[in-house]
Amino acid sequence: MLEHPLLQAAMTPRHEALLARSQAFFTDENLRQWRGESGYFRKELWTEMARQGFIGVAAEQEAGGQGMGLLGDILIKKALSQLSDYGLSMAFHVQSDVAVNWLLACPNECLRQHYLPRIASGELLSCTCYTEQDKAFRSRLEDRGDHYLLNARKAFVVNGYVADVCIVTADLDGEQMTVLVEKTQPGVSVPRLFERFGSGAVEQVAVHFEDVHVDRRHVVSDNAARSLLLWNQVMTFARFSIAIDTYFLHEKVLASLMDYGRERRVNHKPLLSWPVNERVVAAALARHQAMTVGLVNLYAAMQGRRLPVSQAATMKRYCVQAANELCRHACEMEGGMGMMMSGRFLNYLAQAMAFRMASGSQTMLGDIVSRQFQQHHNVGLGTLSVTQR
Repeated sequence: MLEHPLLQAAMTPRHEALLARSQAFFTDENLRQWRGESGYFRKELWTEMARQGFIGVAAEQEAGGQGMGLLGDILIKKALSQLSDYGLSMAFHVQSDVAVNWLLACPNECLRQHYLPRIASGELLSCTCYTEQDKAFRSRLEDRGDHYLLNARKAFVVNGYVADVCIVTADLDGEQMTVLVEKTQPGVSVPRLFERFGSGAVEQVAVHFEDVHVDRRHVVSDNAARSLLLWNQVMTFARFSIAIDTYFLHEKVLASLMDYGRERRVNHKPLLSWPVNERVVAAALARHQAMTVGLVNLYAAMQGRRLPVSQAATMKRYCVQAANELCRHACEMEGGMGMMMSGRFLNYLAQAMAFRMASGSQTMLGDIVSRQFQQHHNVGLGTLSVTQR
């Protein structure tokens, strides 16, 4: 992908230096040193990543970023793909992609100026609280005049244990709002730690907010129309970013699988020469080429004025589906070892499954794509035949 003419045309000496610096930084040897006594990443890692110029790399320099655009983000993702533990990719995604972009899109200038430089510098760690922990309990805000009162129970929050600030979605009179809450405020708690499959280096927790006072100045988006616009801006970038993560994972798994298939012999034949495995690899190569074309087209679309919401959802959905399918085939090809917790391909499958749920499940993304199809073709989904679906 990095060799594509469109990306090569945008590559500058600064981009080349960023790639070399990040590839030297994101190594498994360093990964072992970054984990503290708890097993999670030490906070000093984030200030060091900021010092290296990795956090908010796509954001403009006047906003506290590096001003290297989407290509800079792609290069960081390429370097992160070297790691055997995908946890840092997920944590980095929250801090550098999602939180930074929420504040960049936020119309509240004071909020942006106060928090964005501190997040970009690694001084403050962030988490995003979207998913409801309990279907019977709906996160809500109440207008109390000079402040809002927040009650929410959020689950599967990456960085939630170590975060300093939380970006939280909740309902106010039936409309979604997004607010920023400092985790030290009274009423904020972390009652549960989830065990994440495939990574012990990043925590995922439940975060509860019980009668938390939210200053009106901490509102990120304040009405339904603006909330939807900002949500689409942030999620489009996030889905592009996850699609890139998954693309590089697919690339790494495909290369590993082909090496394994050539070296492993059964009945005096390399596994890769078996017809069933030849078909798997051929299909994966074709999908990888399709991913390359689709992501380069999405990269170009994101440079324009129109927000490619559906296109980003489509590519994220396609990339994670392709990566999950390839990882499952790789586990089967590896045989008994493919089902062992220490197996490399099972670890890759865990990574692919995590990317599958990040920034919207496959069901949610499928709904976005279907609605776009319906609007574009002016048809009701109920009129589609089984074969069309």
